[in-house]
Amino acid sequence: MSIHSTAFYFFSFVTVAGGVGVLLARSLLHAAFSLLVVLLGIAAIYVLLAADLLAVVQLMVYVGGVLVLLIFGVMMSAKQGLDAHGVGNHNLLWGGALGAVVIAGLTWYLGLSARAGAFPSVAMPAWKSSLGPVGQGLLTTFVLPFEVVSVLLLIALIGASYVASRKT
Repeated sequence: MSIHSTAFYFFSFVTVAGGVGVLLARSLLHAAFSLLVVLLGIAAIYVLLAADLLAVVQLMVYVGGVLVLLIFGVMMSAKQGLDAHGVGNHNLLWGGALGAVVIAGLTWYLGLSARAGAFPSVAMPAWKSSLGPVGQGLLTTFVLPFEVVSVLLLIALIGASYVASRKT
């Protein structure tokens, strides 16, 4: 097995472990941090698959935007004296049984594949960055739409802060 296959399986394991952490977390803040591990694992898999543009978008949009917004929302909505972020695992038994069945099925399938000599291997594609042409296009051909979108996002940000700060 090559180093790329090993890295792919490692980051896949990290991603799945982070997903299990999201499911089993007792507080929303811990679930959000486990979601951070999942999103970083997915970005690492994108890098391994030579999809560097998707990896950067994953980091910027999901980790840098959505997850930070989620964490700030959880932290800002804390109630004094209440454990508002505790969650219960009401279907832990059924979820564990279903997870065990899925893991057993995948293990059986991988065992059959290994015996047949067709063990899945991840080959590293030829590396060619996709960021250069995108950056070149944004700063030459599509500079006007790019700036219009940035101004619209700035207006939306100012409007959202005005609505949030307005006393009703």
